[in-house]
Amino acid sequence: MSKLPAPLYNELLDGLQLMLALRLSGAPAADTVAATATAWEMALSHGRAWDEAADQGRFQTAFRQMAAEMTWWPAPADLLERLPPRPPPVQLAHHYHPTAAQREAAAEVIRQCRQVLAAKRIHQPDQKENQNG
Repeated sequence: MSKLPAPLYNELLDGLQLMLALRLSGAPAADTVAATATAWEMALSHGRAWDEAADQGRFQTAFRQMAAEMTWWPAPADLLERLPPRPPPVQLAHHYHPTAAQREAAAEVIRQCRQVLAAKRIHQPDQKENQNG
């Protein structure tokens, strides 16, 4: 069985404790809380890869949202539905400023490419118009 990273497991325990404190309908009995946490961990870790740095805050947000919205004991799927998207990875800024010589060289390469492509055309636009007219 795969397990949640320790910080996420701690967030899971904190979230379940919050949900238990609300005394929602269908909440597990106090003597089954450990089994409930194990079941949630199994459900949340099945077929998923978690990143403790990116997902810790997402767990907190989802449990807070469930605490505000739920009137019955949630299932792990309820948590998954409320997880906000992961923040996008940090991207490096692109600061490329070509010199005038580089721009001229690029323009020359483009001109050469256009010449090659023009020579390879099967139907020239002028020929098509002449055939129709």
